[in-house]
Amino acid sequence: MNEKKKKHLGTNLMIISIIFSLCICIGMGCIGIAIYYKSTINHYKKYISGILTMAAGDLDGDDLEQCINTLTESEKYKNRQKLLNQIRDSYDIEYIYMVKPLKVEEPDNMMYVISGISKEEMNDTDNAYLGKLSGSEYSEKVAEYYISAMSSEGITYYANKTTFGYMYSGLEAVRNSKGEAIAVLAVDVSIKEMVDVLTRYIQSIAAAGIIIAVIFFIALYRWIRRRVVVPIQKLDDAANDFVKKSHESLLPSELEFTDPEIHSGDEIQTLSDSLITLSNDLKSYMNTLLRETKEKERIESELSIATEIQASMLPCIFPPFPNVSEFDIYASMSPAKEVGGDFYDFFMIDENHLAVVMADVSGKGVPAALFMVIGKTLIKDYSNFGGSLGEVFTKVNDLLCESNKEELFITAFEGVIDLRTGEMEFVNAGHEKPIVYHKDKDSWEVYQTRAGFVLAGLEGIQYQSGTMNLKKGDRLLLYTDGIPEAVNPLKEQYGMDRLVQILQENKTTELDQMLKNIRADVDKFADGAEQFDDITMLCMEFREFK
Repeated sequence: MNEKKKKHLGTNLMIISIIFSLCICIGMGCIGIAIYYKSTINHYKKYISGILTMAAGDLDGDDLEQCINTLTESEKYKNRQKLLNQIRDSYDIEYIYMVKPLKVEEPDNMMYVISGISKEEMNDTDNAYLGKLSGSEYSEKVAEYYISAMSSEGITYYANKTTFGYMYSGLEAVRNSKGEAIAVLAVDVSIKEMVDVLTRYIQSIAAAGIIIAVIFFIALYRWIRRRVVVPIQKLDDAANDFVKKSHESLLPSELEFTDPEIHSGDEIQTLSDSLITLSNDLKSYMNTLLRETKEKERIESELSIATEIQASMLPCIFPPFPNVSEFDIYASMSPAKEVGGDFYDFFMIDENHLAVVMADVSGKGVPAALFMVIGKTLIKDYSNFGGSLGEVFTKVNDLLCESNKEELFITAFEGVIDLRTGEMEFVNAGHEKPIVYHKDKDSWEVYQTRAGFVLAGLEGIQYQSGTMNLKKGDRLLLYTDGIPEAVNPLKEQYGMDRLVQILQENKTTELDQMLKNIRADVDKFADGAEQFDDITMLCMEFREFK
């Protein structure tokens, strides 16, 4: 993938500086233009208003209306003509005239009534006279102003570009005695000077803006480059160098953040100091992480060995007694962590008696595994000494309580089967109830044994053993709570009903495959949810009497 092209901060600042300078100059120019234009237009309005007032003084609207209707010039009309001529000669205006708007659409949308004529125009035959039509002189847009002035009470102003140049006009309706508008008195003033001034102003502002922008840009760019760009470039170089070293170096001690030596006394210096501190902290953290990683690898290696040792302590060769035909047995354990607290055991006490053990140590990890070794060893050793299983658990409990500083405990179930009769003596120290398959009933039963107190929980506990009978074809399942208490993503537990159901479905399956099917069903139910307990199972099938 192509590396994205790097944008330089200096270039960006240069572009921003130019744009900013031009914006300031344009903004100031627009403000100046607006102020000058408004002031000049107000002056023109006052000037036009005064001339209109003078021209309309003592005007007889009824007489003027009669002249318009008959297209004849009365004495008053002639006097008004003289007044407009005098105003035209005496004041700085372009035109003063009266028109009667006829229609908006071109042509002939105006009829001339009176027009002020200067001395220079006296011999011009093209002057406006009473009843003359405008032809195409007035555009539709301009004609609308005159129509509007006819219905307006005050003076209507508008600016227009004509063949004679830029004009600013004032329009005022002339009314008869009934108040009806009969014509429009208009004054046109040239605003060419104002337009020329604005043009020169805009040109001056543009030139000044460019000069100011260049000066401002040079000054701003040099200041920003010295105070911002160069320090940031130093930080960028130091950071890139540090990143490069981090990719090439294998040891934290080889990493070194080069001091960019920034002494600006502002936030950039603070950032530089922070990066130096951060790099030192990072080196320290990496050294610590390296040590912890090595320690973790050592612990993981030792835990792996501990897992192998723990697995080797449990019977793992099946069939364990190939020359014995009275029973078949299979067991499995899956720790929730590297090493677990569950354990199972089976061994021959003598040639006629088989002992089976299932236990679960509280807690997880190494402490539970070590306590498991002690408990397993004591249970096996004292089971071989003879006596009832109740006496065995009583003695084992007292021994475990003597050195139980961690306050761990063990739930355990042990059964001893007489291979000659099928009678099984058992003892339960707070463990899960065994599940028995009765071949003659073709069903599994959760055997309701009375569970005693856990081992290593309280010294001086007296455990009592019980008995049950197994017949040919019967099966005995021992397990830990990791199976019924397995949870799915909805926090629902697997439960005893599901366990009995899967057992019933596998009642004739070989023992090793049956335990694998149970584990697969538990995993399917868990649906990926993390399990926090070991899963251990042991199943024994009693096949014939000895």
